[in-house]
Amino acid sequence: MTESGGFGDSVSSGEAMSAKKTIRQSIRSGLDRLAAGSVSVFYRLSIARKLMLGFSVLLVLMIGISANALLNLNRLNEINHSIVKTDLPIISASGKMIDLILAEELYAQRYLILKTPDMLKRYWQKETEFNQLVENLQTLPGENDDRVKRIVHLHADYHRALSQAFSLKAEASADAVADFGERIKPSQEKIISSIKRMTAAAQQDQN
Repeated sequence: MTESGGFGDSVSSGEAMSAKKTIRQSIRSGLDRLAAGSVSVFYRLSIARKLMLGFSVLLVLMIGISANALLNLNRLNEINHSIVKTDLPIISASGKMIDLILAEELYAQRYLILKTPDMLKRYWQKETEFNQLVENLQTLPGENDDRVKRIVHLHADYHRALSQAFSLKAEASADAVADFGERIKPSQEKIISSIKRMTAAAQQDQN
């Protein structure tokens, strides 16, 4: 019984292999006929039609290449537009904003010492310039609203810290000025750090 079963399995395996071979031969034969028919049709074409067919293939290739180049050019123009209209203005404004943050501290400290209207006036000038830069950033295209809102919020905190200098009536001592600088330092570091992150994001967009 065992030998009979083994013989039957061998026959079944042989039939399967034979069937697969027949199918492959049929497919190959069909492809050969199709290729021969295509070649035959091509050879029966006149020279003019052969030239037209060749030029048609070349035209299709040229259209495809041109379309791909146009798409890449449009994408490059969009990137350049974003860099010029958004990234570069952000980078330029960021440096000025940090300078103004430091200038505000400088004139607030000088006002603490001198108590002159000129120092107070210069402080408010820097405050106005900073707010103008913020307004300019808010008009730029792109997704910068959250970053700018964060800077506005931090600058309000910084302004409140600096305003302590304006509430003092008498001239401050050197120790009082140093203490004032230490108290405003955390607010100053937070806003400068936020501005630098915005700058880094704009620089990253250029890559």
